[in-house]
Amino acid sequence: MNRMGEAVVLLAVCSTLLAGCGAPRIPNAVSDREYEVYSAWTNHYFEKKAPKALFLYSRTFVFDPLAPYGDGDSLHRQDAIPWDMIRRLHDLGTAEYPLNFDDFRQPNSLIGLKHKVVDSPPTDPEFGYDALSFSRVAFNRAGDKALFAFSDQCAAGECGTGGEVLASKVSGAWHFQRTQRIWLF
Repeated sequence: MNRMGEAVVLLAVCSTLLAGCGAPRIPNAVSDREYEVYSAWTNHYFEKKAPKALFLYSRTFVFDPLAPYGDGDSLHRQDAIPWDMIRRLHDLGTAEYPLNFDDFRQPNSLIGLKHKVVDSPPTDPEFGYDALSFSRVAFNRAGDKALFAFSDQCAAGECGTGGEVLASKVSGAWHFQRTQRIWLF
């Protein structure tokens, strides 16, 4: 084999090895691990005060930190989130994915609050509620770090908040840290 052939083989081997080192690709359907993160985060988010009514959107929303309006650079620089996790969310493009919390019955992954899965929240502004939506979740290779975004709409869209969340799994339990970027509406 000539030097050019050796270089091509070496490059192919290195590429194959490096491809397995980063964050895994996000699957085409919401995974059990993602439901586990959504459930743990929801229970954490409402641990001090349960909502009057909780609605969970039936589809994920697009969270692309590398889109023109995104903040991938800040996530990487300020929050030390690895580029490969950020890229995995970008790789999803504009796809939204169905969620079905009611059919999800894995141990330690149930939302411990009464809730209803909806396509859209109630339109009555007098009715107090929280309507949560989630992006897909990017995990690191070890599965102990996760990056996602959430949105919490309340009072028929008259108020709400959202933001990026970095999760870490320690001793079997998920712990959550909001990034420095949040949104209010």
